[in-house]
Amino acid sequence: MAGQLPTKGWNVKIMKDSEEIGYATSVSWDVDTGLENYYQLGSATPAAIVEGNVEITGTIERAFVDTKLLGLVMDSSGVRVPQVEFTIVAQAPNPANLSSGDSYYQITLEGVKIETLSNEFPQDGFLGESVDFRARNIKIESLTVA
Repeated sequence: MAGQLPTKGWNVKIMKDSEEIGYATSVSWDVDTGLENYYQLGSATPAAIVEGNVEITGTIERAFVDTKLLGLVMDSSGVRVPQVEFTIVAQAPNPANLSSGDSYYQITLEGVKIETLSNEFPQDGFLGESVDFRARNIKIESLTVA
């Protein structure tokens, strides 16, 4: 579309339960609609494409700055704790109104639980953390600053 500029990642805020996740280097998510092809006997082309269960998964990559995310799955003595669902919110400027800065998109992932948490301690780089998660729902809104 004319007049729309791509949004750079540094313009995006990532929050977990209203608290900004500091130093996130990237966040990605996938929505799998579980499509399945149904074929009639003797046919090489599908007779129908049917929607299945929706699965929302994603990853947060961030600099390792504290043990908050690890604390969601393990206590300080290394014992697994029951996970509590949380919310992830990503806010990005609306590319159509990037110059005015008064509107943005808000993507909300609800019912999030951590599936895998990995830490990386390279000898000559920054300490890193990677979190794979699953979510129950995704909501996309276009909002305006009041």
